[in-house]
Amino acid sequence: FFARRATVRLSALSAAMRRLAGGDFEARVADLGRDEFGDMGRTFNAMVPELKRSTHTRQELALARDVQEGLLPRSAPAVPGLDVAGVCQFSSETGGDYYDFLPLAGGLTVVVGDVSGHGLSAALLMTSFRAYFRLRADIAEDLSELATDVNQHISQDTFASGRFVTAFIARLEPGDGHIHFVRAGHDPALVYDQARDAFTELMGQGLAMGVDGSFFYRSESAALAPGQVVAIGTDGIWETFDAAGEMYGKERFAAVLKACAHRDAAGICRAVVEDLAAFRGPTPQEDDVTLVVVKVL
Repeated sequence: FFARRATVRLSALSAAMRRLAGGDFEARVADLGRDEFGDMGRTFNAMVPELKRSTHTRQELALARDVQEGLLPRSAPAVPGLDVAGVCQFSSETGGDYYDFLPLAGGLTVVVGDVSGHGLSAALLMTSFRAYFRLRADIAEDLSELATDVNQHISQDTFASGRFVTAFIARLEPGDGHIHFVRAGHDPALVYDQARDAFTELMGQGLAMGVDGSFFYRSESAALAPGQVVAIGTDGIWETFDAAGEMYGKERFAAVLKACAHRDAAGICRAVVEDLAAFRGPTPQEDDVTLVVVKVL
């Protein structure tokens, strides 16, 4: 009698679990009593709605990731005198990193951005940054005006949240022989000169966007020469840690750039991503990784 009674209740619970496994979030079990079987039934009935909400949230985040990835460049533009490539890998369902290419007459405008924090709120702010940047890029006369205008708009969005955006905006015109840039709180771009076998950093001065809406950004410039490799990345590269807690660092990053400088821009990006993955090993990726490489032909 007791065996049959236990079997019936266990069968009812098993049937409800099979319905749930098949995607039926309306599956429930009847009251199985006040013993352990009853506790299992009540736990199951309480678990299903939470699982339904969690599944829907993951689906919505996956959709948001698809949308955000669709905002990144699908391919690098063809610019005479330049070889360009970029890569972005989010650490979670949505990311706070962003890069973009805007071709212009005789050259190219490049931007790499990084929102403080992670998650959906960072992704939303980065989407706003992209919209402001693209809108103002067609209107602003120079990079100084472009960065100042974007910062004014971003500051209105970050007033209450305390978030900010670091950005490196560069304009390359091979015929001009220079790279013009604004560094808004972002890490300096790294330039490797194959002819001199030397690295230089594009420093500049500038506050992160969203901190002070009245801040005025000034553009800087540096000479460009054939064979130089310009690398603009986010801190998710050099602040990656391995299982032993060692940081990847900028020295490793520079070593990869130097060793692969003979490759095309896309090949350099792949080399950095592969070396980073090998260094990280089984350790989960904790931050977004973004890199833009411009090689002067």
